[in-house]
Amino acid sequence: MCIRDRLVATATLHEVKNPLHSLGLLLEEVDALETSPEGPGPSRADLLTKARAQMARIDASIRALRKVAASLEPNVAPLDLDGVVRDVTRSSRDLAPGRALELVVEPDLSARADRTFVRIILENLVQNGLEASADEREPRVLVTASRTEDGAVVRVHDNGPGIDAGARTSLFEPLATSKSGGMGLGLSVSRALARAMHGDVRVTDVPGWSTCVELRLPA
Repeated sequence: MCIRDRLVATATLHEVKNPLHSLGLLLEEVDALETSPEGPGPSRADLLTKARAQMARIDASIRALRKVAASLEPNVAPLDLDGVVRDVTRSSRDLAPGRALELVVEPDLSARADRTFVRIILENLVQNGLEASADEREPRVLVTASRTEDGAVVRVHDNGPGIDAGARTSLFEPLATSKSGGMGLGLSVSRALARAMHGDVRVTDVPGWSTCVELRLPA
């Protein structure tokens, strides 16, 4: 498999994984309604509406990735980055019951980037943070987005166990992973997509947080 096919295949997995997981959670809620219809919570109609929205999201993701499959050249244009960050964070909250997923975004934040590429990257970084902090007593993930002198930066912080210093050198290499069942392609794909837009993805140190991975994009 060539690098382009590998990137597209892995990006597709990341794009559909979250809404599929959300669909599973919604089906569990529907099943709970069948056994306890009088209990508090959303109605069956509300849950079905949410399920249809996740199906539409999967369909939109696949249609967008068909364009990526044709060429790895990004469609770089002015992007409402604050809107994309808010949307990704909002959809990821479905996957974080009992975990604090916080958001701090500068209003009217923009960058020159490809919307599909940015969504793929952020979905991956937020999911990594949620998974890393899952076993903490009080798991926390913080997503921030702000302006820089030459563009914008989105940072995903988590309070998980952190990344071993020795592992940082190979963190962005394909097939390098410390997660059980992981493919080790998420971060390498994210960096490749970011650099195709003249940006970058890297690990940085932020006081008070175990791990911080940032996406930098040009203005």
